[in-house]
Amino acid sequence: MHEMSLVQSLAAQVRALAEQHGASRVNVVSVLMGPFAGVVPDSFRFAFEALQKEDPLLAGAVLELRQPDPRYLCLDCGEACTLPQPGPEAPETQARCPACASPRLSPWGGTELILQQIRME
Repeated sequence: MHEMSLVQSLAAQVRALAEQHGASRVNVVSVLMGPFAGVVPDSFRFAFEALQKEDPLLAGAVLELRQPDPRYLCLDCGEACTLPQPGPEAPETQARCPACASPRLSPWGGTELILQQIRME
């Protein structure tokens, strides 16, 4: 599970920032996780919760995962579009370009895993 190593790196970054700002406790850690980042959100959250038990600085901190809908580039007309991820409210169907209805879509961006914000005291 590579999510554990990602969370360990995140925790090191959070510890460095907390030390830099003289904080003794982290309340919220906000992370942007792109839809094509290759990270399983539930595994990432599980790894974060496991690490919290060992790290007093992160004990009780809330992990906010922000997961934007995927963006695509149409290979036929060149239109960029954002389509909802499949789920209960958006059943899985073949994605199509809203401009030309082509199914030839290529993922566009969305590979990021970014620490966006930390709330600490």
